Amino acid sequence: MIYHIIDTIGIGDNRFTETETMNRLTNAVTGVQSGLNQIFFVISNKSTQEDVEAFTLFRTVFFGEDISRYTTIIQTKFSSFRDPEKRRKNKELIMNQNEDVATILRSCRRLIHVNNLTEEEDPHQRARNGCRAFLRSYLSTNCQTVYQPSNLSEINERIRNYLAERSQGNNQQSQINQLMRENRQLQERLNQFIGQPRQQHNLGQFFNFE
Repeated sequence: MIYHIIDTIGIGDNRFTETETMNRLTNAVTGVQSGLNQIFFVISNKSTQEDVEAFTLFRTVFFGEDISRYTTIIQTKFSSFRDPEKRRKNKELIMNQNEDVATILRSCRRLIHVNNLTEEEDPHQRARNGCRAFLRSYLSTNCQTVYQPSNLSEINERIRNYLAERSQGNNQQSQINQLMRENRQLQERLNQFIGQPRQQHNLGQFFNFE
């Protein structure tokens, strides 16, 4: 069986601006208008809030809520990927640590552990080849249903709306940060003023009265 794999950049890839990242992902997503079998959402050995935000973005902006049924979570760098009991305990640990991640795992098809070692770490690539063989078997036996996104024609508008909301939120946060800086500066000046001898107090100068 031949698989057509589309590898995308990560949403948190710091080599690109947010707009560039969204445009690159849009190009990749629009390439599957005829349908796809499965999405592999890759996380590292520790799930983070960034993973949650990335998956939420993928589900709400790029596809739809039903994409979870066609998504498999792939956890990398798991050396005990051949041990069923350790895989089970690891999944329980992840779900107990973060409720948002637990919600994602419950909504998706499955969590699969792999150990993608480099050639330097594993010269014979036994771990990588074993994981690759398992994923092929998993795809052939579990992922034959084709998912056809129904709302890709609106993706550019959703991207624009998302970036506009982010820009507005960033502007508001910048204003909040500026107010906090000014408040800290005012507090420092007030502390200096209080620490001066009484005869040196000059309220007009401190508050910049004209």
